[in-house]
Amino acid sequence: MTRTTVDLDPVVLDQVKELAARERSSISRVLSDLASRALGDKPGNDARASFFWYSQPMHALIDLEDKDAVAAALEADR
Repeated sequence: MTRTTVDLDPVVLDQVKELAARERSSISRVLSDLASRALGDKPGNDARASFFWYSQPMHALIDLEDKDAVAAALEADR
């Protein structure tokens, strides 16, 4: 890792310290992870970006508004 100096707002630094303590991680790791996510370089972001929900019409075999047809279909399934 490359070392660098960054000036942070004291409130932001306190939040980062709290997050690091909750995650039992270092401040450097937390800041690196947050920066990676913000820049879109976090491993795993590609999986979310490439996710696509496929769907297609199912063409119902019965009219769901017809109670008798629904009952008959349920009875036939037993």
